[in-house]
Parts: sequence; C-alpha cells; structure tokens
Amino acid sequence: MPTTSVVTVALLVSTGVAFALGVVGCSRRTVRQWVGHGVMGCAMVAMVVPSRDPVGPAMWAVVLGCVLLWTAAAALRERVAGDVPGPSALESAREVVELGLMVVLVLVMPAVHGRGAVLPAGHHGEHAADVRTLVLTVLAGWLTAAVVLHVRVASAGSRHAHRTPAAVGGSVVAVGTMAAMAAM
Repeated sequence: MPTTSVVTVALLVSTGVAFALGVVGCSRRTVRQWVGHGVMGCAMVAMVVPSRDPVGPAMWAVVLGCVLLWTAAAALRERVAGDVPGPSALESAREVVELGLMVVLVLVMPAVHGRGAVLPAGHHGEHAADVRTLVLTVLAGWLTAAVVLHVRVASAGSRHAHRTPAAVGGSVVAVGTMAAMAAM
C-alpha cells in the first residue's frame, strides 16, 4: 500500500473516531446533534478524499451553514423558553462554534494544497503558506473554544458530565485530523 494510501486511511479512521466521540459526548443525542456531527464528519471525509467529493467545498459550506443556523435557532428557542439548563446551553454554544469553524475550514482547506483556491492570493508570502497559517489559527481557536466550553459544561454540574471527556476527545481528534490534513 503506498504511503499516501496509508495516510488517507489513517485520516479517515481518525475522522470516524472524531465523529463517534462527538456523538457519544452529546448529552441529549437529538436528531439535530446527530445530523450536525454527521455533516461535519462527511465534510471532513470529503476534505480527506477530495477526488471522491460529490458536491465540493462550497456546497459543504452551505450545508454546514444550514446546520449551524438550525443549531443556533434551536439553542435560542430553548433559551427563550427557559428550557435550557446551563450545561445544555454551553453544549449548544460548542456546537455552534464547531460548525462555524468547520464552515471556514471546508472553504479554505482546498487552497492549502492548491485545489480550487477559494481565497485570493495574499500580498505577503506564498499563497499556500498564508492559507495554512489561517487554517492552523482556526484550528487553535477551535481547540481552545472546545476545551474551555467542555470545562464549563463539566463544572456546571450537568448530570451528563461523565460524557464530557468523550466530547473533548472528539474535538481534539477532529482538530488533530484537520491539522494533519493541513500539514500534508
């Protein structure tokens, strides 16, 4: 098996692990949460194997954006109705952050490898290096937000706090997978 195939398989397995941990880490496991994690997982698979992507980065951004709006609207609706305890509101915030950052990543990641560059070339340095820096900055923000929000969920006294390590693990694996994709 060629080296690129081994790396591709490792990234696909890592994506599957991130999806599974994300779902296990959900406190309520609603259809919306399943769809959110599923769409993010499918978008990551499309980034790993862009030659097999049936829709392209722009469509993934639209789909992720729709799930983001659905998640944000559901969180606001629950908040207004007073149905959201602290940890659930924090979990919704984490989902919104992750979906938003995934929209950015799905649009800019192809430009890292010169495929379908979505961003115009920068004035400073090489284009791929500028995009790679943006990707790594977004990933650092994702990791920071995920850890902070997971710690807040756990400290808020949720009856589902035992699922927080799985959710943190899912975020860490997703960020690590995306960083490995950017480094390739």
